[in-house]
Formats: sequence, C-alpha cells, structure tokens
Amino acid sequence: MNDDVKENVDNISVADVPKLIEDQFELMTSLKENLNLAKSHAKDADLKVREAKEKRIGLFNKKDAMEAMQNSQMSLSEATLKNTEALEKTFEYQQALTNITKFLFGLGVSNIAVNRTIVRELELRLEHASEEEIDDMARQELLNVVHDLKAQEDITKKQTDFSLRLKNVNDELDGIDSDLQGLKQHYNKTIKALNNKITELEHKTKVLQIILILTFLCAIAGIVLAILLKYFSRASFLRESKTSKILCN
Repeated sequence: MNDDVKENVDNISVADVPKLIEDQFELMTSLKENLNLAKSHAKDADLKVREAKEKRIGLFNKKDAMEAMQNSQMSLSEATLKNTEALEKTFEYQQALTNITKFLFGLGVSNIAVNRTIVRELELRLEHASEEEIDDMARQELLNVVHDLKAQEDITKKQTDFSLRLKNVNDELDGIDSDLQGLKQHYNKTIKALNNKITELEHKTKVLQIILILTFLCAIAGIVLAILLKYFSRASFLRESKTSKILCN
C-alpha cells in the first residue's frame, strides 16, 4: 500500500465503509460483465471456426467451399483476437480482484472498528449474493479477506491487551518508584536528623569532657593549695614557737 492510499485509509471512518465496499463491488461487477462479454465473443468466434471447418469442398459446391474457407480464415483470426481479448479481460479481472482484496484488507487493519464493519459487510454480501453477482474466484478471494481480517482483529486485540497490561505494569512501577523516592527522602531526612543529633551529642560530650577536666584540675589545685596552706601554717607555727623559746631564755 503506497503512502497516498495509506493516508486515505487513515482518514476513513466506520460510516464510510459501506459505500466504499459498494464501490468495490460495482467495480468488480463491471469487470466481470466485461469478462463475460469477451468470453461470449470468443465462444461465438470459435463456433464460427468449427462451422467453417465442417463444410466440405465438392465438385458442385466449390464456390461455396472457397467462400467457407475464406470465412474460416476470417473466423479464425476473429477467434484468436477474441480469445486474446478474453485473456486480457481475465487478467484484468484477476488483477482487479487482487487490488480490491488488498484495499479491503488495508482498510480493515487501519483500526479495529473499521475491521469489524468490513467483516460484517462482506459476510452479509457473500451470504446474499448470487453466483452471477459473485463468481467462485471472487467469493474465495473475499472469504480469504474475511479470514485474514478476523485473524488481524485477533492479533490487534492481543496487542491492545498486551499494551494495556504493559501500561498497568508501568503505572505500578511508577507508583513503586514514587514510593521509593518518598522512602528515600524520608531516609535522607532521618539520616540528616541523626547526623545532627550525633554532632550535637559529640559537641556536648566535648564540653562535658572539658568541664570534667577543669573540675579535676580545680580539685587538684584545691588539694595542692590546701597542702601548701597547711605546710605554710605549720612552718609559721614552728617559727613562732622557736621564737618564743628564744625570748623566754
């Protein structure tokens, strides 16, 4: 199917289908009539040839026989011409059937609604058409189109179902991804809060350590100071005692 035909098919709606099929059947009927006429002419020409051959040449009918021979030659030429024309019409009819079936199939695969409409229209016409309207060859070709369109509908339906299931899976994956993003954000916030808490605790621990060290140093200084005070007090006491003894003597 060329691009122009494909573009036309894509623009066809379900409402256009009956008229399109009617046009194809009218074309097929017209070609069939031309073919039958060509076959009839060929048959008449063959009959004239046989009649001419059956006339015998005799002593008393030589003139008639000569005329019969001439007529035979003319009839033979005419028969050859008519048979050639019949063959051409047969080929033209077969080619037209091929084009019509391709067109109907291409029309049917455009979308599932058009597909079903074409199948229904063809089945109705095949059911009610006489042999004069549709010969065996055309009937078989159209039945093949119906069969292929039904198979295509089944394939299209499976593809649609698969696409729907795939969409549902993608939607679920998108939902899971969204949930994961939410969990990731919550995790990052929790980790950040814990890190801040740890940093705060580490800072408090360092401050507490400094306070403990300072307290310890203060305690040590107090002890040292107490010892020194005690030492200096005793030393002063001893000096005073010694001085008193000296004065008493």
